[in-house]
Amino acid sequence: MRLIGILLTACIVLAAAQAMAVALSLLLLCVLIYSLFSAPRETLGFLALLFVAGLFQAQPLAFLCLVVLMVVAKIIQRR
Repeated sequence: MRLIGILLTACIVLAAAQAMAVALSLLLLCVLIYSLFSAPRETLGFLALLFVAGLFQAQPLAFLCLVVLMVVAKIIQRR
């Protein structure tokens, strides 16, 4: 019986943690939507930064290609 009580308690704790994670993700989504309307340039810049950081971690070669393309675009833009 004690083992069943421990398992039920663990299940309840995990369900509460999952509910908190869902609530925090919904809050983050709401804040993101609000910031898109209040400061779109900074928000899109932050999202681009997150994209580049994720790309660097997941695909380093694609990140290097992206950096080379950005440098070439900057050189062409200056001419």
